[in-house]
Amino acid sequence: MENLKTTLIGTLLEAHLCYTNSNAARGHELLSDGLASAREIEFTTFGCLPNKIMAQLCARALVENIEIDFVRSLILKNRLDSITGRAVAKWPVPVKIYSLGRFTVTVNGAPLAGKGKAQRKPVELLQAIIALGGRDVCIQKICDCVWPDVEGDAAYQNFTVTLFRLRKLIGNDAITLQDRRVTLDSRQCWVDVWDLDRLVGKLEGLGNHFSLSYDEITETMDRILTLYNGPFLGEGEVNSWSLSLRERLRSRFIRVLMVVGRTYEQMDYCDEAIIIYQKALELDPLAEEFHQRLISCLANLGRYAEGIAAFKRCEQVLVSLLRVKPALETLAIYKELQKQQAPELHVVSSH
Repeated sequence: MENLKTTLIGTLLEAHLCYTNSNAARGHELLSDGLASAREIEFTTFGCLPNKIMAQLCARALVENIEIDFVRSLILKNRLDSITGRAVAKWPVPVKIYSLGRFTVTVNGAPLAGKGKAQRKPVELLQAIIALGGRDVCIQKICDCVWPDVEGDAAYQNFTVTLFRLRKLIGNDAITLQDRRVTLDSRQCWVDVWDLDRLVGKLEGLGNHFSLSYDEITETMDRILTLYNGPFLGEGEVNSWSLSLRERLRSRFIRVLMVVGRTYEQMDYCDEAIIIYQKALELDPLAEEFHQRLISCLANLGRYAEGIAAFKRCEQVLVSLLRVKPALETLAIYKELQKQQAPELHVVSSH
């Protein structure tokens, strides 16, 4: 039996190496065989195989529909950290927190229990914990956010009572408290903000070199666009303590749109770049650089009428909202667009 278990671990490790080396077909075959054999002999602890690798293999299995029920049991038994990417929807994390564009919490797939005033303060406490980073958050900082007008022991007492109520809502294991610091356990909680941070970080370093393939960039960007449904905690009333995270996420999102858009242009995928720039302008219509890139891409594809319309929209937005004219660089791009369009008009008129 021990030899069989050792062989199984070797099979799973080989599967991981195949996926790492872009041999997905062989990786899928080995992973399927390894997990099926593990299920048959009820082998659920993998000893020397690092949890990080096991989590990645489990994520692959969920995405590729390999031994779904068994894999979920492995994740729970081995308390594997939640993971980013397409596996999130199937990953058995008890608590899922959606804070971008709205604030929604599900516990074991069901919306958060409790309504009205009884839930309001625990939810605000959870929001503050996330806004302050979600990990090793000092209790004093939390009290300053949630109970700014209450001092000393009274604020701490409010925190203790509210934390107890929050734990009743989402589960005791979801939140740890140690050395007067609060942490959302990533093995129990998935937070969209954390997922977004990881994915944006993956793309921010693209710059002028193609460190990722087109498929990897597109898959990651699609996931980012799915996650970012709007600002942190939505469009309603904003607490002062949520502003920092709200603006940081928005700024990083806008920056990564520019990085990915420019990367698509360099890879000659102008259609994809146009979609990215249009999305960016929905969020920040005053960002003139996005207008410039959009007009240039439309011109490069010979879509001159759309390019001219894009310039007119840029001009209208800047004049109406900022009382300024487009920058000289924007005007230069527009004039070049007009020059490119002129020969086409001449050919049409000569018939």
